[in-house]
Amino acid sequence: MSRRTRRGIQKLAVSQGWDLALTNVAGIDRQVQTFNEVPILPCDFITDTETIASSAFAAKTGGTASSIFACRLAEDGLFGISADDPNAQDDLERIIQIEEVGALETQDARRTRLKAYTALCVKASQAIGRIDGISSGDWTN
Repeated sequence: MSRRTRRGIQKLAVSQGWDLALTNVAGIDRQVQTFNEVPILPCDFITDTETIASSAFAAKTGGTASSIFACRLAEDGLFGISADDPNAQDDLERIIQIEEVGALETQDARRTRLKAYTALCVKASQAIGRIDGISSGDWTN
């Protein structure tokens, strides 16, 4: 969800006399806000300017609505895959290959290239969903 939507949920929670919990989630190296044990992860790439027409998403810009994406991150839901290097020395090198390009011709510097081949997979169609048409005024008592 967008940061504005998360702030709206936080504002509603505080007005009701409770707060969103902070907890540790596997694979994330910081505490995350949760609602009913569901992690809330803000995204800077979700816009707050979606247009809703006839109760349906119409355009990415021109309005004041936003969307929330709900994902089940698991091996039978939404998960990530990556290329595997069997000759790697450790787990990080199995995913990210480091290539020394060398010195730059016009500058006093060296260049290193990092290569990673990754993708997201959806194994079950119920593993990802979108709730659109959420405006900033929706989070009220």
